[in-house]
Amino acid sequence: MALNFFKKEKDKSKLSPKLKSPSSVSNTEKAEPKKSAPATNLKKPGNIQAYQVLKAPHISEQATLQAEIGQYVFRVFEGTTKNEIKKAVENLFDVKVTGVNLNYSPTKKRRLGRQVGFRSGYKKAIVTLAKGQTIELINR
Repeated sequence: MALNFFKKEKDKSKLSPKLKSPSSVSNTEKAEPKKSAPATNLKKPGNIQAYQVLKAPHISEQATLQAEIGQYVFRVFEGTTKNEIKKAVENLFDVKVTGVNLNYSPTKKRRLGRQVGFRSGYKKAIVTLAKGQTIELINR
């Protein structure tokens, strides 16, 4: 009997009125499907902005060694393609990009005492420039 104590009876006055069956609704009464707002499409040429693709340069010991041979590392947003990254770097730094490689770092479980959390993952792009071209990432 104690279990029935927690069950609530439905108040029939709060129920919604019955809807018309689909056969009784005429063509004029049918609602038009809602059109969603158009999403910004980065794939259209000339529509790419560097801030929509590149987050920041990835500064590490290995990234500085790669910069000496003409490869620069950037953190990029999820879902961006190699062509978008190439166009963004070329437009932002006025250089010729010869190749783009992508690297995904997954989320990792981290602990602090008994608290469990996750370190966020990210996507990196290694951009190779044409010979003789450089990017000044840090103004000295």
